[in-house]
Amino acid sequence: QSANYHCHHGLSALPACRGFMAPALIACLVLCFIAASAWNDCAFPEVDWFALDEGVGISYSYALAAINGNMYSGGYTKGNFAFVGVTDGADVHPNPNASLWGDTTSNVQSLYVAEVSSSGSMTKAWQFMGSAIQIGQIGHGKQTNSIDAHSGLHAMLDKKHLAVKGGFRQLLELPDGTVWSSASRINTKDQVPFVMSIDVSTTQGMGSGTTGWAKLMDDGHAGGATVYSVDGDTNGNMIVTYEGCSGFNSSAMSTDSYGRPVQGAKIGCAKYLMKLAAANGVEVWKHVIPTTLSSCRTIADGSFFCGWSMSASAGTLDFGTGITVVSKASRTGIIKYNENGIAQWAKATASTSFGDLAVSKTGALLAVVGSPGGSGSAAVLSRIDTSSGNEGNVLWSDPGGVGSHGFRGVEVTDDDREVFAFGQLTGTETLTDTRGKTTTLRTRGSYEVFVVAYDATDGSGKYAMDGGGTGMEYFFAMASDPDTHDIYVGGTTRSEYITWGNVKRKNVMYNGQPGLNNPDTGSPVGSSKALVVKLKSTLTQPSCLTTCNTAFPLQASDVKSGHCYIDRHCYADGTSSPYSGSECTRCNAAVNPIQWSSPDTSAACFIKSACVASGAHAQKKSGYSYIDDKCLHCDPLVNSSAYSPVAGCELPSIFRGGCYTNSGSEVTSLAAMMSENQTNHMTIALMQTRNRALMSEVDTLNRQKLVLQTELDSSSSIGDEIAIPLILVVSVMLVVTSVTLIILVCKEKRGYPVFAPVTGTPFSGNATTEGTAYGNPAECSASHTVA
Repeated sequence: QSANYHCHHGLSALPACRGFMAPALIACLVLCFIAASAWNDCAFPEVDWFALDEGVGISYSYALAAINGNMYSGGYTKGNFAFVGVTDGADVHPNPNASLWGDTTSNVQSLYVAEVSSSGSMTKAWQFMGSAIQIGQIGHGKQTNSIDAHSGLHAMLDKKHLAVKGGFRQLLELPDGTVWSSASRINTKDQVPFVMSIDVSTTQGMGSGTTGWAKLMDDGHAGGATVYSVDGDTNGNMIVTYEGCSGFNSSAMSTDSYGRPVQGAKIGCAKYLMKLAAANGVEVWKHVIPTTLSSCRTIADGSFFCGWSMSASAGTLDFGTGITVVSKASRTGIIKYNENGIAQWAKATASTSFGDLAVSKTGALLAVVGSPGGSGSAAVLSRIDTSSGNEGNVLWSDPGGVGSHGFRGVEVTDDDREVFAFGQLTGTETLTDTRGKTTTLRTRGSYEVFVVAYDATDGSGKYAMDGGGTGMEYFFAMASDPDTHDIYVGGTTRSEYITWGNVKRKNVMYNGQPGLNNPDTGSPVGSSKALVVKLKSTLTQPSCLTTCNTAFPLQASDVKSGHCYIDRHCYADGTSSPYSGSECTRCNAAVNPIQWSSPDTSAACFIKSACVASGAHAQKKSGYSYIDDKCLHCDPLVNSSAYSPVAGCELPSIFRGGCYTNSGSEVTSLAAMMSENQTNHMTIALMQTRNRALMSEVDTLNRQKLVLQTELDSSSSIGDEIAIPLILVVSVMLVVTSVTLIILVCKEKRGYPVFAPVTGTPFSGNATTEGTAYGNPAECSASHTVA
């Protein structure tokens, strides 16, 4: 209806409603108001650039921070490392002195923190050289050297330092030349944890001549330690939460972070909240706390908020100074401390586990993300009230954490107006905001990243955008610049082609086969590259739209001629869809500029509602993954709607001579086939000889038959002159025979002897003969006269 009322052109077009009667006018206004509250589908943050490591090696961005318009990325690297700023124009090259150099033939894992300017140039980098080689899969196995994912890097509020946390094994050399060793630790199961304050104004970052420092967190804890959170206040002091243990039992069993059993267990453990001095990292104060505080974020007045996941079994938690809270199952706990680490209040808040926390510099805007539990449940973003008298109340919640990992992080703006979150998705997902409005996201490859923005007032959706590539993007990190409100997200990419907004790039370090999304993940070079994307805070209209009213649904007439605007991206006419499973559809601007065309099966198949490239094989399960079914592939010339058999698919690369099925499966060997063939030939020869003998016998019998038939034909000819007398004679003989039979039957019925003298002679010598004559034919003939 908005097309009829023209309210999609904005409030300035409301005169289009004139002339309607009151009910229709009200309907027009209500319709415009409802539409105006929907997600913005035609204006999004401009992608200023993305920083892609194009050094010879592999790398990962695990954590991000932003200060004074600069972005900071922390992670690991093997080989060489150099961020290149990729834009929709010319590349932005790194400062040559900032590039990091390592051994490109080695799997030794080192750490880095890199600075990238607002224009996309890598201007500084701090390298932490390691000696250990990763065992198992990074991120899912035993970690060697790492800056902790997502929470390992935060910008201090003094805007001069970075708060860093991580861990190492064996040796780690710091930028100032200091070398740490794990050799003397009795806990050989876990990493040696550290925290650092990096002075971003210097190329050395820490040590002599800087205001930065580094500290091993297991000092004073012989059994080891685990750092949960770091952040910095306006004076450059560091707030740390951690667990420290007095001993280690190497024969006891414990569990790792995934709940898997491992040998070795820390003993005598306690949890702590601590402040470290800005100047040198010396302890300012330390308090024992009753639970693990997973994340703490500071605000401008020196106080800070922390979050944790509650468990009903924990009972009542006492944080000191009379601040207690009753633990509740599957709830997020939030606590506020003052600058001296004294608890101010603690509350059970959102009905989720705790995932991450962000707070504005005033403390007025606090948001958390977490999981409600249950298979398939979307993660939830909640705003928590921090105002006096309302502490801990949930102002709104939105289950927008769709996809494979829910929400992986949250950020807020210091003007208290917006809340941001990000996550991973596979396939197609729909986001629904607090007002019930929806927007749809789609992936190009196996994993993609999405960023979502909410109005901090009520949780209504502002925009959602996705980005990634033809393969896998795996992101852990998110940060917001406190001044510009620009957003950064980062992780790693294995894609051959990468697309974020209007910025596109072929990954020159991709080492798989073109178009097949199969990078060699075992190679020390190119299988995984650190990637960080910058999203500007200002929204821009896509270049292919003639008009874009952000409050109302898009129409085909809003798209420029010769273009399509689909899934929030511009495409030139004829461009194929970049989404996995839709490659055989394209932009057909003349038919529908806001939808993909019907599948083109001239050079592809369309099977189970998905495009399949010609020659691509069907997939079959093998263990926990899928592999090509070598005997089924797409051949549109044979069948465009189903997989076709592959001739010779089972034929081995080295095979013996023999007989094979069409698929290449061996039926019999050549030797067996030749032997059987020879036997068959001998059998055929023998049968042919027998056949000739039988044919000769048949010929003889046929000749005999002919002779007999001739004789029969000649003997069966009887003339009429003979036939008639013969018939008369036979008839007379028949009459005589009949009469005779009748007489005999009559005599028998009367008891007379059948055979007796015709003169009446008695039948037997003992019989009386006087007065009676037996066998008198006259009497019988009187009773049975033959006519």
